[in-house]
Amino acid sequence: MPLEICPPQDDEAITLAEYLHRLHAGGYELSTIEGLTASAPLLKKLSNNKDFLFDFLTDQLRQNLNFQFNNAYGPEVFVLHSEPAFFLRANIWMPRQEVFTRIPGFRYDICHDHNFHILTIGYFGPGYESLTFEYDKSAHVGALGECLHLHNSTVFNLSVGKIAIYRAKHDIHIQLPPPQMSISLNLIPRTEHQQDLQFEVDEATGKILRYLDFAGSDAAVRIAGLIGEHDDLQVLAEVAATHPNPKVRALAVLAQMQIAPELAAAIEEETRAKQPEIVLNIVNSELSRYGACMNYG
Repeated sequence: MPLEICPPQDDEAITLAEYLHRLHAGGYELSTIEGLTASAPLLKKLSNNKDFLFDFLTDQLRQNLNFQFNNAYGPEVFVLHSEPAFFLRANIWMPRQEVFTRIPGFRYDICHDHNFHILTIGYFGPGYESLTFEYDKSAHVGALGECLHLHNSTVFNLSVGKIAIYRAKHDIHIQLPPPQMSISLNLIPRTEHQQDLQFEVDEATGKILRYLDFAGSDAAVRIAGLIGEHDDLQVLAEVAATHPNPKVRALAVLAQMQIAPELAAAIEEETRAKQPEIVLNIVNSELSRYGACMNYG
């Protein structure tokens, strides 16, 4: 379950600008659980201000076509501030509408983990419920089809004023719809965890169903495999050897094989010798779509 934080009772309300100023002035190490926990009282003070979000969105609407221009999320997420070390967002949680219940197999959310820490607080409404689990990342490779050992199952409700931390690559959850529209505020630090693979998991078995993270680098490497030439092999070899994300490394291996099938045996040999197990698993998973398999191990 996420770590619930219980700061002292505090009714002080601050503006978004004041929150950011105090966050910077406090020197918090937001990449750590301890630093996020220490900063939690500031998020509570911001949450006490029930006008700032409406004022922020109203100001954004005045910008017409520039409304949320830097927002890569869907319409239920508003980015309030972004900088290299962290970003702040507001999440809108809508109740499940009756029409959705008529769709076969409809689910409000999927069971997933995160490759970033989230410091969150209930801002408005009754709040979502979350069916949560924990797992030990160090005990698993993270391969597709692998079953994670899920434990500490519980239901967590993010009501107004409640503060918690979802820990990167530790907490797994599936959000359940609130009875009425609700809003949460999230402070998300940018850390090395964001290069980890994010999982969708079968909550009944713990089986890793797919990787959720998708970045422009994924698409770029896939495109290189389709339209690249021999001159691109060196760059792809460097990506395969050095990129921090194992999925991108695996796709770079495959792109080399696509561009130069005559070198596939040599590329396979080098991959088996130098790449970690998770990269090899992803390569095999991709190759299996085409009836091929890398014989490693």
